[in-house]
Amino acid sequence: MPTPNPNESHDEFIERCIPIVMDEGTAEDTEQASAICESYWEESKKMTHKHLDIGLRVKEANEDGTFSGYGSVFGNEDGMKEVIEEGAFADSLARHEQNGTMPAMLWQHDFRQVIGKYTRMEEDEYGLYVEGQLAKTPRGKEALELLRMDALSGMSIGYIPQRFEIDEDNDILTHKEVDLWEVSLVTFPANQEARVSDVKAALGNGEIPTKTKLESLLRNAGFSRNQAKRLVAGGYDALCQRNAGEAAEKVDWLNEKILNLAR
Repeated sequence: MPTPNPNESHDEFIERCIPIVMDEGTAEDTEQASAICESYWEESKKMTHKHLDIGLRVKEANEDGTFSGYGSVFGNEDGMKEVIEEGAFADSLARHEQNGTMPAMLWQHDFRQVIGKYTRMEEDEYGLYVEGQLAKTPRGKEALELLRMDALSGMSIGYIPQRFEIDEDNDILTHKEVDLWEVSLVTFPANQEARVSDVKAALGNGEIPTKTKLESLLRNAGFSRNQAKRLVAGGYDALCQRNAGEAAEKVDWLNEKILNLAR
């Protein structure tokens, strides 16, 4: 499906789109092709915003405004029952590299508020890894201060779906290719899975994660509030005194996940 390029006008897109649609055999004549291209244009304006909590590595938000984190996590089902598949960003990132561009760094998905630029963006086995430089503008300085206060810990991607599959039995949509336009710093991300990157960052730096972060991770793994507090306060044995069978399975699962992330 043809999609508008950044800064491409409506008429420019329609003119470019019609021959593509005709070559694909999607339309019988140019009038039908024009109508199809109009629908593509309208659909492209409805950019899908994913809200994925990635637990920024706030320690790297230094006075110079640099930071790193994950804009998306592969294979994780979000609150809207959608999943980003590994490799989904590959073609879009390749096009950006070819054009000498990067997806925009925005504040709360607002295209009027560019707060810096990304200096590195790539897929790894975990997700979409990014490194960025916040601008020395009022909004950029505000974002930096909030990051260093741990008051801002979310990132979210803005993109146009290109290829996807729908599992009708489980009602899950899996994105296989997306056109990535921007990665925003956001206040209220919706998906909690990637908070494990907080723990990974601390472990990687030889630090001990805070009790609050560990408790949050345990809650996301399925532990109750009391179970999480007991595990953090007294360790595995303290928890197993209450719920040996179920707790053991969750602890083993959590231990494997953290070890894999820390490698």
